[in-house]
Amino acid sequence: MGILGEFIGWFSAVAFALCAVPQAVMSYQQKHSNGVSGLFLTLWAVGEIAGIAYLLLQPDMLYPLLANYVFNGLALMVIIYYKVEPGKG
Repeated sequence: MGILGEFIGWFSAVAFALCAVPQAVMSYQQKHSNGVSGLFLTLWAVGEIAGIAYLLLQPDMLYPLLANYVFNGLALMVIIYYKVEPGKG
């Protein structure tokens, strides 16, 4: 793949992984995720699961994308928690 391709893969994974962090932090601080659509969260979760399944079947870009899915999954869990249990934590 080459070093440029590896850099682009890792940069993309980190950028996508970190884009959810501000929402997860805000949900944690405010103890709710009221402004986040339930359908959006459902589609995001299904997409994450399908993406991980695909990576396990086609591991060419496994590590950069797996890192993305792990970080996104963690942020998604925080946001969903405060969507379901506002005011807790």
